[in-house]
Amino acid sequence: MQSFLSRPQLATVSLAFVSAWVMPLSANAQTLQNIDTAPNDQFSDRVTIEPGVTRLFGQLDAPDTTEFVYTTTGNLEPGEVDTITVSDLPPSEPIQVFLEISSDRTNAVMGLFDNEDNLVTLGYGSYPYGAPYPAISSAVPINGTLNLKVSGGGDDDLDGMIEYYDYYTYCEDPESCEPFAVTAHGQSGEYTVSVLVGHAQTQGDVDYFTLSGLTPGHVFTVSETARSEYGLRIGWMASDGTLIGKSSYVEFSGREQLGGIVPASGEVYLVVSAYEDYDFQGTHSISQDYLLEIETRPQ
Repeated sequence: MQSFLSRPQLATVSLAFVSAWVMPLSANAQTLQNIDTAPNDQFSDRVTIEPGVTRLFGQLDAPDTTEFVYTTTGNLEPGEVDTITVSDLPPSEPIQVFLEISSDRTNAVMGLFDNEDNLVTLGYGSYPYGAPYPAISSAVPINGTLNLKVSGGGDDDLDGMIEYYDYYTYCEDPESCEPFAVTAHGQSGEYTVSVLVGHAQTQGDVDYFTLSGLTPGHVFTVSETARSEYGLRIGWMASDGTLIGKSSYVEFSGREQLGGIVPASGEVYLVVSAYEDYDFQGTHSISQDYLLEIETRPQ
């Protein structure tokens, strides 16, 4: 047995320990607390879970988009290049332009062009279940207008065509290399382009809880009832809000699970976020419901 049992308030029980000591939730233990509408996105605003609650229903919300100065949705078709113009922006201010793809079967690129239709910056789309990242980070041109184009993946010239080169053939002058095939891109699907101006950041939802009235020294586990659509990450926090431990994926049950020893206070502080948000900073764009199981038992 590891020495962490001498400091139960700072312990995270290994999965082997949890498997050995914690039996599955019994069929009649169904006490539910619904926190789905609670404003608990800060550690100081965490929701207290009543003693005896064994099932916890909540919801993660997608990032607040009120900071976006511009948002539009389009539909990409094979061989098509969409042009987007955003005007009346403050010159020279930093910008972040997001290209979100609605399906993981769609691949898209976006380019920022100058007033003479020269490509300035090329960026790539991100999928809604990943951490949101800007396709383009730049600055607003002096005229206050962004000239953007969206095309299918592989069309780095944003002309609707994909050029294929034989990279195994040596070219003394790369500029003189000719493609052996040129074809229209074959990508299709919906996409969303959003623009942030200044130093604003997107922030996904993170939920905080206090499990109260637990028996000090007992083993506790918090688990997904079933694997969620995009995956959860569950964290255990100290009373000052610092992170003690993170959940792990339990292969035999196909879900995230966190285990530990209840500290002397009888309270366990939890944080829930999307799976991609490894450090619980809200770096995700997920919106989904979740249902957690809470168990405690003597060691």
